[in-house]
Amino acid sequence: MLIGPAKQRIGGKCGAKEINNVVEELDQSIAELNNERYLLSRTRKRLVDSLQAEQIQFRPEAASKLFEEAGVVFPGQVVKQFEDLVRFNKEISEERIGFLKEELVGVNGRLGEVAKRLETLNRLRQVELQFLGDTESVSKYRELNQRLVVMKNDLASMERQRDALLGIRERDKKLRAVIREREDQVEALQANIDTCGANKDSRYERVRAALVGLCEGFLRHKALITTRLNKKGNIEFDAEYLDASDIPTSEAEGKSYKQALCAAYDLAVAQVLLDEDFIRFVYLDGLLEGMDNRIKFNMIDVLRKLADQGIQQILTVIDSDLPLDEDGEKFFFDDDEIILTLHDEGAEGRLFRMETW
Repeated sequence: MLIGPAKQRIGGKCGAKEINNVVEELDQSIAELNNERYLLSRTRKRLVDSLQAEQIQFRPEAASKLFEEAGVVFPGQVVKQFEDLVRFNKEISEERIGFLKEELVGVNGRLGEVAKRLETLNRLRQVELQFLGDTESVSKYRELNQRLVVMKNDLASMERQRDALLGIRERDKKLRAVIREREDQVEALQANIDTCGANKDSRYERVRAALVGLCEGFLRHKALITTRLNKKGNIEFDAEYLDASDIPTSEAEGKSYKQALCAAYDLAVAQVLLDEDFIRFVYLDGLLEGMDNRIKFNMIDVLRKLADQGIQQILTVIDSDLPLDEDGEKFFFDDDEIILTLHDEGAEGRLFRMETW
């Protein structure tokens, strides 16, 4: 395994990950060498123990004195034979001792090499860890710098939100002012309605009176128009028919009577504002539809009187809706009252007198 020093990798912009890999390789090598040193140390101890075992320490004189003190006579022949035996053992073990010594020298040499290698690797590991610490500091600085950028962006966003919130509060303040002003206007409007309702000469009361007269002329029924403010502060007009006791009826809910009531209201407004800058024509579509003959004649009579006053009316009616008189004869408008007669007998009967395409 070839591991270069950290300084050689600085120019290559070695990252923390690469340095971690190098440190892991160093740790693995150091662990392998420690294991080898342990095995060599055990082998060395075994060799030393074996060499010590080969040194037989036996003194015949001391043994003879020991036996003499114990009351045992140690014959000279036995001593001679024992010494011969010791000398024989020494002779046959000399070769084995030589081998053990030679192996011990090799083990001691390898232990020295391992110790030097461990010293080198531990020094390299220390350098790598120091460089890794410096790299982690740079990485930490970059991380903190990125966090600082994010926090600055968050701060700018919060400042924009603060400005928006202040703007919302300002608009809310203006909205409350507008709401208060609107409430004042609604109160003023309600007061105006009450005042106009109490003043018989007001435009409102004159429209109400004209409506009553037109409904009596159309249907021989009284009508009442009321004005109120809804929940949103807008004006709503309600019109309804009254019976002989001036009690509201449900006749205004029917299509024909409601249509007659709407026409009477439009005509009443035009009649009251006839002398002012206001429209002087009313469009009445299908006004006679669904009415009985008596009411139809009443309506035609009222419409002619209004025309004499200067109110132009555009009335559309189909042939089957024209009333019949008491003799069963169909009513026809005068020629000067008919502007256009529509039919399916050619271009002259079409609204714009054009051929079909």
